[in-house]
Amino acid sequence: MDLQTNKLGNVNRLLFSTFVYNMRLNLFLFVFIGSFSLLHGQDTIRIYFEFGSSKISYESEQVLRDLKNTFDLHSVELVEFTGYADSIGNLKSNLRLCEKRAKNAYNVCQGDFKPTVEVQIFAKGEGTKVNLDENRRVEIVLHYDEMKEKEGPLEIIENMNPRCFFVDFEALQFCNLREITKGRKKYVYIEALDIGLFTEREHYYAIRNNSGKVTIQRLRWKKKVTGKLWWRKTRYVAFIPKESFDRFQFFTLEDAPCTGCKEKILTKDTLIMNVAKFYTDYFLLTNMQAKQRFIDQNQLKVRVPKEYVDLNETYYFTGNPGGIVEWTTRDFGSKNKNYYFADIELYNGKMPEIQHLYSTTVCLNTSTWKDWNARPWYCGFVNDRGNAIRNILSIDPGVFYHNDSLVGYLALGVNYIDDHSFSFQAGINTHASLYAAANYRFNLLSFRMRALSIRDNWVDPFELNMSSFANTIVSPYVGLDTKTSFNQGYQSFFEANVNAGFLVRLPIRNWVGDFFIQGGVSYDFLQRINTQAYGYGQIGVRFYPPFLYH
Repeated sequence: MDLQTNKLGNVNRLLFSTFVYNMRLNLFLFVFIGSFSLLHGQDTIRIYFEFGSSKISYESEQVLRDLKNTFDLHSVELVEFTGYADSIGNLKSNLRLCEKRAKNAYNVCQGDFKPTVEVQIFAKGEGTKVNLDENRRVEIVLHYDEMKEKEGPLEIIENMNPRCFFVDFEALQFCNLREITKGRKKYVYIEALDIGLFTEREHYYAIRNNSGKVTIQRLRWKKKVTGKLWWRKTRYVAFIPKESFDRFQFFTLEDAPCTGCKEKILTKDTLIMNVAKFYTDYFLLTNMQAKQRFIDQNQLKVRVPKEYVDLNETYYFTGNPGGIVEWTTRDFGSKNKNYYFADIELYNGKMPEIQHLYSTTVCLNTSTWKDWNARPWYCGFVNDRGNAIRNILSIDPGVFYHNDSLVGYLALGVNYIDDHSFSFQAGINTHASLYAAANYRFNLLSFRMRALSIRDNWVDPFELNMSSFANTIVSPYVGLDTKTSFNQGYQSFFEANVNAGFLVRLPIRNWVGDFFIQGGVSYDFLQRINTQAYGYGQIGVRFYPPFLYH
């Protein structure tokens, strides 16, 4: 009996051990599979600290501020901030230090997460890594929602050969492209302007598997509110796997025959010839603010949200001469940390276009340009030196003082205006005399009235063309004039004067008006009244009506 009991006990113990082993194995597999699954739905970021410090270093701050550009924060539903410390010191103080480190990290980037995102802050105390420096850290874990479940099944295009594909080069001009990481996978995150182009056309992207087979999928544009502060707007957004975008970008499809590529689409034999082509970044121009310099009104200071600039790319501005946009940062002031800044030369008084040199296929859609959103790149505002109003006619009423008398006049003028301005007027004066004058002016300084404002006067570049007191231009100048008048019933004269004055340029709807006041010293070469130099003054207005523009 004892022997049977002993055998039975051994069997029971064996069965129990097998059960425990199987349970452990199942638990291990469950944890492993769950961890593996979770790994593809999360990303982990680490920042490090000095010994005993909870202060965020400059390098770590840049990492935290760049999270919104590097990861898909729009799809994050849970974020964990976990603080660690080394094993030096007592556990209680280390726990407090860990919590403070985690909270400080969260404070830097909290504004980049959606209000609905769940945030959890943990303090793990002393880390277990051998390298103590590795233990002094905060780990940020981003947990994503299931994008496929929300979007539904992918729309795969079948039976499509032969088809013609066209990279939608026009649409790319209205997009901002940003490489992001989501679940350790690389995507191109596309933000597009809210214009009709993205609802009128059907876009596709291609995915090639390891065997070379290509599947065509419909690109789904979704409307989302992106950005913050003044650039927080509703836009179209979409994701494309980076490998797919680098090879195929996104495109439209047409039935053969059509102009462009006529072979079977995207097979192993498909020849995709890439060419370098400049394209205008209308997305960047739309999300830009400008400010004119006080001294040099022919140059703009511009600022763009950091999330819309890729420092690994080269940006060009058009004009004569054109150039490369040099982006800079400003570390002073909390607002400045959101932007990249640059100096842009005006071209003929206009905000120049900003372009990329981009690689695209030769199979381009040849559709004609549509004015989807005509601002601010074609806004021809007049700058202080009038670069947009050269070789034009003007209407010139005014009055001048000389030889102890006031004389009014009305004339038509021809003008060339730049840093140096030249003009010629001919008309009549109040003595019914023929009146003629030639003027030369050199602007010493020009500034808009908005430059005198003590407020932050960053504006949309389009606003620089609007009629307002803030856009009124003031220019002190020095000049040289000659004037003449002939009439038998009035003393004729032919004089020259050296003068100094102020010009105020007023944009009035489509008209431009220059009000000026000047004074100086004159000399009459005919010497009919004065044989010596005499005082001189003049007040006038020079109107440039739009129907007289050259």
